[in-house]
Amino acid sequence: MIDNNPDYPLQKLVFAYAKAKERVPFEVIFGLDSQCAKVAASTSEMLIGQMRLAWWRDVIAKDPANRPKGHPYISVLNQLPSNDQLGCLDDLVNCWEAFLVSNRSVADIDELVTSRAKAFCNFLSGYTHIGDMEVLNTTLKTYAQWQILRRTALIEDEVKRNMLLQDSREKILELMSKRLRNIPKPIKIFAKLINNDLALKNINKPLLRPSTALRIIYYGLT
Repeated sequence: MIDNNPDYPLQKLVFAYAKAKERVPFEVIFGLDSQCAKVAASTSEMLIGQMRLAWWRDVIAKDPANRPKGHPYISVLNQLPSNDQLGCLDDLVNCWEAFLVSNRSVADIDELVTSRAKAFCNFLSGYTHIGDMEVLNTTLKTYAQWQILRRTALIEDEVKRNMLLQDSREKILELMSKRLRNIPKPIKIFAKLINNDLALKNINKPLLRPSTALRIIYYGLT
């Protein structure tokens, strides 16, 4: 049950460009999302997956002093400046559980993408200044869909994956035609990384490469 965040190296680089007071909230919501995605992608027995997700709900509900010790993610969770937005973390776990028990149809994928983006937006709005919620939501929906593509075990059907890939490419092109302002810098960086990643012919090429790190630095400083 105690899985490390598989996306931590990438997220650490991106969130280095968040404002200091916003860094922990970013690490918390994106970290939990990655943990839940790993459960959905790696669990062959539905009941076991539900138990693992229920474990995370229990962790979130506990007071920091009563949470399990020694887990890297829980250590970050305990650093949240307030507990006002913990319901959004529950919402995030719940939408992953709904996907876990679904048939993983196109409609199920769309519901997961929409629900995750909503949970992201609601959570971050409690800790960060967001000037344009609509652009933030659109960008996070693009991120949520892209992450599903990056975890091939979530959608094994090749036809569905190709449909999702084409749709993601169209969405990121539309998004990048807009000025991504009044949203937090880490979200802008993700949008630019996704744009570059989806332009590649091989979406399964490892994402965290030296060139990716250099891109993050460049995007973060510009």
